[in-house]
Amino acid sequence: MDWKEATPRRPSPMLEFASCTNLRIRDITLANPAGWTMRPVGCNSVFITGIRVRNPNYAPNRDGIDVSCSQNVVISGCDIAAGDDAICLKSENPYGEHLPTRNIVVSDCVLTTSSNGFKIGTATNGRIENISFSNSVIYNGDVPLNERVIAGIAIEMVDGGTLDGVTISNIRMQNVRTPIFIRLSHRHAGADTCLRNVMIRGINATGAILTSSITGMPDAKVEEITISDVVLRTQEQGEKGWGSEVPEVATEYPEARMFGRLPAYGLYVRHAKGIRLRNVEIIADAPDPRPAIVCDDVTDLTISGFESTNAAPVDPLIALRDTTHAYLHGSRASEKTKLFLQVTGTRSDRIVLGANDYGGAERVFSCSDGAKESAVYGSHLREP
Repeated sequence: MDWKEATPRRPSPMLEFASCTNLRIRDITLANPAGWTMRPVGCNSVFITGIRVRNPNYAPNRDGIDVSCSQNVVISGCDIAAGDDAICLKSENPYGEHLPTRNIVVSDCVLTTSSNGFKIGTATNGRIENISFSNSVIYNGDVPLNERVIAGIAIEMVDGGTLDGVTISNIRMQNVRTPIFIRLSHRHAGADTCLRNVMIRGINATGAILTSSITGMPDAKVEEITISDVVLRTQEQGEKGWGSEVPEVATEYPEARMFGRLPAYGLYVRHAKGIRLRNVEIIADAPDPRPAIVCDDVTDLTISGFESTNAAPVDPLIALRDTTHAYLHGSRASEKTKLFLQVTGTRSDRIVLGANDYGGAERVFSCSDGAKESAVYGSHLREP
């Protein structure tokens, strides 16, 4: 017999349910696992209700509930304090076929952690579809900044799988570092990954210290993302010039802080198609001179009913680079706004402004760095 050196691996998960049907788990407390707390994998028809998880904070790999390659799963009424991701959906199966992770409903939960609150990925080798997360709270108390939730909502497709159909609604976040993080990339060579059809609405987030982001890759764009009826409050107090060059970091593990400081204080969007931002309010509790929203290499963009509050003079409020087919309407320039819209990049075109309130702005728009003024239309400017 060949003896092998012992490895530092820990027994994980504490509870594992593989290839089970009609599974019911309810009204128990799980605490202090050596690794993940609970994982249904390859299961069908699973109900997890009234579970209480108590794991050490700031403890790697102490996830709360992980669901992988399972379908028709309901998670409700759970109180989870995790050392890693609180609730995480994956598409990997160590026991056999990569079955779809689909028809998953998560609701009425209370989540706290020093990692991510509700997360999709990693690993994401297969198909993930028909996901709902609603009516829940993600929070941190008075803890050091590096022990706060990294991302309240983290949607990550980086391993060659497909995500299609996610609805997230009515979520309250408190002291979460990054409210929203959506990432599509190629962590592994040859991966053909897709992320589309995500709706996020009814988010109220306070205490953010990192910018929310939606990012794909130049050859793989995030598609059909709608964010509506959302209020994001940030405490970051950024500096002008942050994020002048945002790295692609295509092969790195996805995390909301992976890009470093970003050029927007509210939302950064890059390599995306079909982005809808409706009734979004971004509030800077500390003065921040960066734009509220920055879009780079975005096609088919709508920003409607947008408002922002910032004690610092903002120049510009919204920045679009190499963006085409964009419609900005029903939005309001906050006081001390020097420029409402900045357009840059030679590929910027067909940007329409309509029925916005520019009363707080010194100028409506500017074009530079290869962008032509003829790319911007509006009834008060010129006829298209």
